[in-house]
Amino acid sequence: MPLVYTWEGYNSAPIHQEFADNFGAPPEFSLFTSLEEALAKLRLGFQADVTTPGAESVLQWRDAGLLRPIDTSKLSHFSDILDGLKTRNPAVIDGTQWAVPFCWGATAVIVRTDLVPDYEANPSWGILWDEKYAGRIAAKDGAPESVVTAALMEGIADPFDMTDEQIEQVRARLEAQRPLLRFYWDDGTSLAQAIASGEVVAALGWTATFSSLKNEGVPVTFAAPKEGALTWIDLISILTSGDADEASRYAVIDSMTTPEAGEFVINEFGVAAANRKAYGMVDPAQIETLGLTDPEATAGTGVFLRAFSPATNQKVIDMFNEVKAG
Repeated sequence: MPLVYTWEGYNSAPIHQEFADNFGAPPEFSLFTSLEEALAKLRLGFQADVTTPGAESVLQWRDAGLLRPIDTSKLSHFSDILDGLKTRNPAVIDGTQWAVPFCWGATAVIVRTDLVPDYEANPSWGILWDEKYAGRIAAKDGAPESVVTAALMEGIADPFDMTDEQIEQVRARLEAQRPLLRFYWDDGTSLAQAIASGEVVAALGWTATFSSLKNEGVPVTFAAPKEGALTWIDLISILTSGDADEASRYAVIDSMTTPEAGEFVINEFGVAAANRKAYGMVDPAQIETLGLTDPEATAGTGVFLRAFSPATNQKVIDMFNEVKAG
């Protein structure tokens, strides 16, 4: 059986049902907790067959020699993937497909509407710097989201390829934010608990966290900031390591991109599916809550998270870590 190296949750049985039906059992799994951890382990020689990098990491993983090109003609469901993901997909590099879209979502501001009544009339990332809410704001413990939002507030045209001067602009913006924060969060569950209790009233957050709060009856909104929401995407790639045959590796991708797998990730995780057919299988009320009534259009908007340029990546990471450390 192929070994799939992935996030907790992406090993759920409904995502791999088509594979299990065809092969008599699901693939095997090994789990990681961050893309940085996964990359380090693969570079040290860990052997797996299929993996799930983020859009911001595919180029780095490819350049490390970890990924094989993908022949999309061997995939049964590729034609059903939203065009907005295909056309903006950073997994296509120099005309070669290095990964296939699996699921995606927005990163925006989650706000307690009962405690911050003025936000919906003027949605902006600026609320994460509003001194009125000092000590009740949360930001993401990660360079891509927190750095990019600060860059958008600075009016920087390309947050993923900044000059040294622009990186210093972002540093100053993040340093101004740090004393206003309740905390930097690194998992959606702890963030949801803090928002539900009122400990946090505004936070950079994910669709899944918003959906869980909404379903619990917490008065929250997830309006796209006027400076631009962020769009993230998780992908599926074939690794150069491992010993599973090609057919079974492609079968893993096929299973993860069925409409049924898409229905599961929408309902279970509160995120968007890559397969357009999944949306007709989900309760319209859930689709409306997630803001996915027109997934094709939504997939083509927002600031698409991708890798920082090789020349600036380490500078940006070091800068963010220095800001966090105070």
